Amino acid sequence: MVDNDRCTSSIMEEKARILIIDDDMVDRRAISRALHASGMPVDVSEAASIQSGWERIVQGPWDCVFLDYLLPGGDGLDLLLQFREAGHQMPIVVVTSQGDEKIAVEVMRAGGSDYITKNLLSSEAVSSVVRRVIRTHNVEFERLKTAQALADSEARLAEAQRIADIGSWEMDAHTLEEFWTNQVFVILGEPDGGNRKMGRRTLKHHILPEDTAACIAAYQEIVSIKEARKVDVRLRTLSGAIRQVELQGKPVLGLDEHVIKIIGTIQDITPRKEIEQALREAKDLAERNSKAKEEFLANMSHEIRTPMNAILGFAKLLQDSPMDSLQQEYLHAINSSGEGLLAIINDILDLSKIEAGKMTFEAQPFSIAMLLQSLKDLFAPIVKEKDLVLTAMVGPGVPEWIVGDVVKLRQVLLNLVSNSLKFTAVGEVNVEIKLLNQSGTTFDLLFEVADTGIGIAADKQRSIFDSFTQARSDTTREYGGTGLGLTICKRIVELQGGRIGLESELGEGSNFYFELRFEIAAPPPQLSSLQVITDEEINSKPLRRVLLAEDNKLNQRLATIILGRMGFSYVIANTGQEAVDLVQQERPDIVLMDIQMPDMDGYEATRQIRKLDDPVLRAIPIIALTAHALREEVEKSLAAGMNAFIAKPFQAEQLREAILQLTHRRPLQLPVQGDTEGSTQTLKLDLRGLEDLVGDNALLRQELVDIFLEEVPKAIEKMQDALKRGDAMDLYRLAHSIKPSLLLFGLPDAAQTLKLLEDAEHLDLPGEPQHAAYVQLRAAAYAACDILAK
Repeated sequence: MVDNDRCTSSIMEEKARILIIDDDMVDRRAISRALHASGMPVDVSEAASIQSGWERIVQGPWDCVFLDYLLPGGDGLDLLLQFREAGHQMPIVVVTSQGDEKIAVEVMRAGGSDYITKNLLSSEAVSSVVRRVIRTHNVEFERLKTAQALADSEARLAEAQRIADIGSWEMDAHTLEEFWTNQVFVILGEPDGGNRKMGRRTLKHHILPEDTAACIAAYQEIVSIKEARKVDVRLRTLSGAIRQVELQGKPVLGLDEHVIKIIGTIQDITPRKEIEQALREAKDLAERNSKAKEEFLANMSHEIRTPMNAILGFAKLLQDSPMDSLQQEYLHAINSSGEGLLAIINDILDLSKIEAGKMTFEAQPFSIAMLLQSLKDLFAPIVKEKDLVLTAMVGPGVPEWIVGDVVKLRQVLLNLVSNSLKFTAVGEVNVEIKLLNQSGTTFDLLFEVADTGIGIAADKQRSIFDSFTQARSDTTREYGGTGLGLTICKRIVELQGGRIGLESELGEGSNFYFELRFEIAAPPPQLSSLQVITDEEINSKPLRRVLLAEDNKLNQRLATIILGRMGFSYVIANTGQEAVDLVQQERPDIVLMDIQMPDMDGYEATRQIRKLDDPVLRAIPIIALTAHALREEVEKSLAAGMNAFIAKPFQAEQLREAILQLTHRRPLQLPVQGDTEGSTQTLKLDLRGLEDLVGDNALLRQELVDIFLEEVPKAIEKMQDALKRGDAMDLYRLAHSIKPSLLLFGLPDAAQTLKLLEDAEHLDLPGEPQHAAYVQLRAAAYAACDILAK
């Protein structure tokens, strides 16, 4: 025990307080004279009896006490024992007239620091004893203080380990004997195990056999690499319960840089793992619910769009037949109702994609002037019918060509202009684009759509962008709509980092505005020649033969009428397998492939066609013609090997343009109705690396080509399977395996695409960038195979 007795670290720094307890005055004076004669700075006090000595001891502190061996009324050793039992730890020197070993032993047993005989009370002897016992006392005092501090530290550590449920352990690298703290025992279900060495018992004995290998591997790495490691394992407690723990260990090196021991911690992470498992299950449930919702929406879209395609298609055909005014009125009602229903479907699908976090944005150059002109052309019939004025202006400083997602921008503008025209009975709707700020090649643009319509009350303006919200309760009944359009506009703008708002006054019109950032773009060369297919080009090829794979009889009839009017011949396949067979029998120029068909869907039918031995048939253009409109369906179509995607209901001219573009093999972006834009591209391989490698060795060149044609398609198909399984590591390995071939044959953008796929090495599951990169790589790889096979 460390008490508050005085501890003199250096006798010469200050006076040492000395107490002499002796009934003989002569002896007291002799000791006092010897102390003063020694030259030591001392302050001496005296007591002549046991009682007075006890009182003076309590008045301490004292640096040293001289205690007579024999005192009247008691034994000096008894008084010494009482001092020690009371907790007084100052040095006590027993003074005796006899100097035998027996007395020395008694003094030491009673707690004395030293003894001196009365015949040796010289200044040298007294000062030597005092210095020695004080020095010894100081050393012991520091030892006890250190021990107390260590005990306090260990107590705090033990409490911290108890609270955090973390135990610590050590392992001797030579004997493999372990030391455990008490909390290790608590984790193992053995409370109050203390802190002790474990002999032959180790933590390994408690770890489940199936987790032992991971633990041994971590130990070997610590010893060989000399770095810290951690591993999660399961262990069995004393009661037989299974707990999940995190073991951490790090090496302690000796002077020779060899590992002498390993120190580490063990933490019970069972509650954390249970929470993580619950979160995973909740996440899985949410994903399943989201997937079910997406599938429901996709199926709903398909089921509604399929008959809607027939309704609007035949209505379009009726417009070209003779009708009286009443029939024209009925037909107009059919068209308006069908288009209104289609708009509702599109709004619900868009909102679903946004809420699921699957809304993506493209970055392509486009013309602002052409965008505005397309808006004016689209709304021209409505403007004329309502006798309104629609203007579109571009402010000073706004670049003509910019980079962005023109489809999403058009969608926002279409929504805002459509709303303005809907709620404006008299006057005009003005669309204006202004420059807000320019920094280098970056432009902040303001888009405004102002009208002279009914306006919006102030108390409704804040909620106008909420889902299913309209300005008045009778708006839907009077004007139609779902109240989703502005919500979708807001989400699209904000997802691109912009903001949207409005200024309006009831009865005075509204001004909707939004801000977006774009990069300037250079006009693409020879734009007009890429956008128009001339009659001369059309007539330069034989009549195109189309294979229509469609099981719905109404849509069959509609499509064949449209194809016939366009001057195309056609053959019909009612199932996917029939489509594969007819491709080989009829050798058509192009395939219109429905997705949902009996016995084999459009995806599988396309994959079968892409595996045909005939290289011409294997490369036949295939257009996905389906009532599905979600981006996932677009990506699945392209991944299956289709060249373009058109969602039903479609415009006849759109279908005609797509057929002509694909059958002419033109490097033009094809318009795709619905969620995204498909494309076909003329692939150009950079074979300089190959030529440098093979030189004039034609046999080597053909051997490398044959290896490419055999191995790359296999890897591409395995990648698709890895994506379906969510196996990120397998996707990485496959991409890495064909990387030399793709780079050797100079596929465009192969390095960038492969990097995205190789990034899967660091992911738990492949993400959207990997899916998109796979689609791009697949299309380029198969196109390269077609080129190299010729």
